Amino acid sequence: MIEQPMRVLVIDDEALARQRLCSLLARVPDVEVVGECQNGLEAVAAIRAHQPDLVFLDVQMPELDGFDVITEVGTDKMPPVIFVTAFDDYAVSAFEFGAFDYLLKPVDHVRFHQTLDRAKKRLKESPAPSVSTQLSALLKYVGQLDAPKNRIGVKVNGKILFLDPDEIYWIQARDDLGWRRDFPITDSCAFTARRSSTRRRSAKRSRSTRATSY
Repeated sequence: MIEQPMRVLVIDDEALARQRLCSLLARVPDVEVVGECQNGLEAVAAIRAHQPDLVFLDVQMPELDGFDVITEVGTDKMPPVIFVTAFDDYAVSAFEFGAFDYLLKPVDHVRFHQTLDRAKKRLKESPAPSVSTQLSALLKYVGQLDAPKNRIGVKVNGKILFLDPDEIYWIQARDDLGWRRDFPITDSCAFTARRSSTRRRSAKRSRSTRATSY
């Protein structure tokens, strides 16, 4: 009996990221890419229409992000998911909490094949893991984190804390050689404001110079 190829849907708002994944998937003999989506709305429609065996799902997308797509489709109707993300402590901590597979951009081919192989094995397990239960737990965890987008993630003792920038008064950093540098936030903000003001004045002078030269 010939096994059917695994039907995969690729969802990412970045064209190059989709091309990278599709190129890697094309080299896997028992995989069929049934579609590509460039935003969350397309993703919801495609998941419902194609009912793929596996979804590569980007987290950061406009309008509907990856978590919104799962909510919209429904955890009970979602296929297994491999999340794709830029380095984001907030998202990664959620994936590790739920033991989800994820890929960091730019996607490394070795990590890609390892992740895909694990997904294949899980699909063949009997009884198969409850995707709905896992996704429901993930969404609950993400909701509890509820990290506002204007907060900064900081790793402390292996955990991610999200801080309000207005409550940060001092940043200390060390480079690879062990040199320590301290950054008073008020000085940094003042410098940023001065630099921004200088750029605006320079741009204004540049426009004025071009206007008088005609």
